[in-house]
Amino acid sequence: MTTLNRLNHLWLPLAYFGVFLIVVLSLVPGTLRPHTGAGGSMEHLAAYTLVATAFGFGLANTRQAFVYGIGLTAVAGLLEELQHFSPGRTPNIEGFLASSSGVGLGFGMCAIVMMVLRCIQAGGL
Repeated sequence: MTTLNRLNHLWLPLAYFGVFLIVVLSLVPGTLRPHTGAGGSMEHLAAYTLVATAFGFGLANTRQAFVYGIGLTAVAGLLEELQHFSPGRTPNIEGFLASSSGVGLGFGMCAIVMMVLRCIQAGGL
């Protein structure tokens, strides 16, 4: 068991808090949403990468990560559609594509890190 797996009780609450923040920041009126200055697509990519990374380190296995990845991608699509009802917000496909790319990037990075850690533990590196 890796050190990252022993910290599941920290990673998962962090990931769920990240989802909560994404939901709130996706649905508040445009005038109330903070901006980083990085541009909408980069903000989407960064937010979803961070949340997917936290989920990836907190989940027990690859099957769970796959299911959560699909769910997080669905949440991204749903939030883009719900922006139709938020003043000053405009849903777009670029936001969804950046968000779903962040999901893949986050879970992919976790898979690589976990593979490397397993190799190190097994004496392979």
